[in-house]
Amino acid sequence: LVSRKEVLEYIKELKKNHAIDEELSKQNLTYKDLEKSVSEIIKKYRELDDMKVIILGVSREKPYRKLTRNSPRFIFSNYVPSSSLEALYKNAHLFMYPTLNEGFGYPPLEAMKYGTLCACSANSAVTEICADAVLYFNPFDEIEMGIRVLQSFDRDIQNEKAAKMKKRSAVIREKQDADLEKLVKLITQKEL
Repeated sequence: LVSRKEVLEYIKELKKNHAIDEELSKQNLTYKDLEKSVSEIIKKYRELDDMKVIILGVSREKPYRKLTRNSPRFIFSNYVPSSSLEALYKNAHLFMYPTLNEGFGYPPLEAMKYGTLCACSANSAVTEICADAVLYFNPFDEIEMGIRVLQSFDRDIQNEKAAKMKKRSAVIREKQDADLEKLVKLITQKEL
């Protein structure tokens, strides 16, 4: 269990390392608001004891194990084969994508293909590709990321995003098919 003291220490650490005063003042929040948010996130995670958190792309697990207090709920892997990756996309409750620099945004599109809710960084091409079909967050803001995790349990948000994901996936697929056809024509100099 996490105590109030630990929450306050966490906030103190955030303040020391992340220029949080400026961010709080921009959002017209106080440290009391922040404490409440962090506490709510921690409470929500305590309720999710049966959920596994699978983190891919991790080559060295040890530093992350310390952060998770060696919880067996967290599974780390550097690489998974395509078939396993497809199963993970399909069966995930939430696909969290905190990228700092993404060229196109295939991972969220793959998750959307299976109707899996996505929460993605708002600082890359992903916003252009996924439009309003996913939840967005600042990848440098731990609180905002935690709030997106909490929002993923909201049935109204799930339903709204499910409809938008299906529509957006179809739009992107049609665009890619049309672009591929144009490319083939250009290369072969033929009409298809």
